[in-house]
Amino acid sequence: MKLSKKNMYVVPNNITGQWARIFKQMYPDAEILVVDPPSFTPAKREAALEDIRDGGYDGIIIAYSCFDAIPLSKECLMQNLRSQLEEVETRLLYGETAALRARKKRLEKEIIDLRDEKENSKCRIFFDELGVTCPSARMPTACSASAERARRSAAR
Repeated sequence: MKLSKKNMYVVPNNITGQWARIFKQMYPDAEILVVDPPSFTPAKREAALEDIRDGGYDGIIIAYSCFDAIPLSKECLMQNLRSQLEEVETRLLYGETAALRARKKRLEKEIIDLRDEKENSKCRIFFDELGVTCPSARMPTACSASAERARRSAAR
């Protein structure tokens, strides 16, 4: 088939093996990578991310907890925040509310904080560099909350 490469399936931790078996039954010739918590410990994380980035996989089955630990790059986070700010500013043109003004102020502060934040030298590979096929252009937005949590915990 080879219609797409590196499709990432984020699944509950306890069923990564089940997903792998079913995937192999459906697509016996597919190259898959299973990323479960034991293979994604902090000591193994960099190697696992390199494998995702550099491997020619048809599918990557990754546990929720592992996916949460993959950070987004500062550039991707900044782009996401700016996009959200632009959306809020557009909504404000159609009517101001206290909630929208507060959200705008919060986003502006997050942008300033992120801009002033020092780079995290611990992580060298970010989600947006993995080359996975995303279901839509909004995938980084959808995953940014979990990636942001991981980024902030890695910075501690």
